[in-house]
Amino acid sequence: MSFPGPPTKPFKYIEGLPLHWEIVSGHPIAEKLSNMRAALKSGANPNALDKARRAEQSRERPLHYATDTLHFDFMPRYENLPIVELFLEFGADPRMLGMG
Repeated sequence: MSFPGPPTKPFKYIEGLPLHWEIVSGHPIAEKLSNMRAALKSGANPNALDKARRAEQSRERPLHYATDTLHFDFMPRYENLPIVELFLEFGADPRMLGMG
C-alpha cells in the first residue's frame, strides 16, 4: 500500500502548535516522541485546541490527531500508541471533547 506522505508544510490551523504538527510531520517515531517530549517539558498544552475555523477541518486536540482514523492516512497507526501514552503521561484528558 502506498501512502501519499506527510504535508510539506504545516496546515495553517496548526501553526504554532508543536504537538499537533509533530503528529502529522512524517518524522520517524523516535524523533516525533523526542520532539513532543521536549515541547511538553517546555510547557506545550497536551489539551490545546487547534485553530481551525471550520469544524470539518479540525480533529481538535493532540489526542484526537493521534487517534484519528479518517484523516492523516499517511501515518502508520501502530506508531500512535506511544504518542497517546506520552500525552496521557503529561496530562492529556481523553474525556475532553473537541469543538468540531
